Amino acid sequence: EILRCLVGSEMCIRDREYSGKMDRFNYSFGLQGSYSRFKQKEEGYNRYSLLPRLRFGYQFSDNVFVRYRGQISRKSPGLSDMGNVRQLIDSLQVRSGNPELKIFTVYKNELEADFRKGLFSGNVHLSYQYQHRPIMEETIRDKNNSFVRTNANQLSWQKLNPELELKLGPLKDILTFSFSTGINYYDSRGLDYHHTYTNWYYRAEVMASYKRWSGFFQMENHRNNFYGETLSYGESFHTLGLSYRYKRLNIGMMTLNPFVDNYRMGGEMFSKVAPSKNWWYVKELSLIHISEPTRHLRIS
Repeated sequence: EILRCLVGSEMCIRDREYSGKMDRFNYSFGLQGSYSRFKQKEEGYNRYSLLPRLRFGYQFSDNVFVRYRGQISRKSPGLSDMGNVRQLIDSLQVRSGNPELKIFTVYKNELEADFRKGLFSGNVHLSYQYQHRPIMEETIRDKNNSFVRTNANQLSWQKLNPELELKLGPLKDILTFSFSTGINYYDSRGLDYHHTYTNWYYRAEVMASYKRWSGFFQMENHRNNFYGETLSYGESFHTLGLSYRYKRLNIGMMTLNPFVDNYRMGGEMFSKVAPSKNWWYVKELSLIHISEPTRHLRIS
C-alpha cells in the first residue's frame, strides 16, 4: 500500500495492489483512491475518485506470451490554465485561462503479444485510449476581432494505435535487422468541432558488429500527434554511425540526415476561426522558421 499526499495542491492518493500467479497465468489488480480540491474565487472543484487498474498475462509456450493492461485515471487542469489572465501573443491573438476547467477521466487499454522462433522475433501491440470531457483548446473571436486561444472541457478524444515490430538476427553474430510500423488514428470531438486524422509511421534499423568495429543505420518517418485542433508533426530523419573499441576506449562518429538537403518539422492548427501552419526548416546548419495561414483543411 502506498500513500502520497501533496499538501500544496491539496491532493491525496492511496494505492493498493494485489497480484498472483497460476501456472502459466499471472495477474495483478490495483485500486487507487484520490481526493483533489481546488478553489479560485468563486470557481473550483472537489473530487473523490476510485480508479482501478488491471494487468494479466498468459504464456502459451516458451516462444509466445500475451499480456493485457487496463487503467482508469484522472487528469487535473494546471493552475496556469485556470488563471483568469489574458496574455497577448501578437497583434491579433490573445491567450486566456479558463477558471471553469474540471478534472477529466482517461481510459487506457493495451494488448500485446511477443513471439520468437530461432533468429526471428516480433511483437504485436494494440492500444486504445479514450478521454471523456478532456481539456482541449478552442479559439474564439471576441468583439474586438481578436482571436482568443483558450482551453475548455470538450466532448471526447480517442486514439487507436496498432503496431508491429519484427527483428531478425544476429546473423553470423554480425548483422541484426529490425523494422516496426504502425498507424495512429485520432478522433477529436469539441463543443464546436470534430476532427479525425490517420498517420502511418515506420522505423527501420540495421546494426553490424565485427571484431572491434560496430556500425548502424537507422531511419524513421513522421510519427504525428493530434490533440484538440492541433496536429504536431514528429521528426523524420535517418542516422549513420560507426565506432571502434580498443580495450576500455570507445571512439565513434555519427551523422544525422547525410542523404537529404534539409530537415523540417512543424504543426498545423485546424481551427475554423483562425487556422494556421508552422514549419521549421534546417538547411546548411541555418534555422529558418516559416508561418503561413492554412487555406485548405485536410481534416474533416
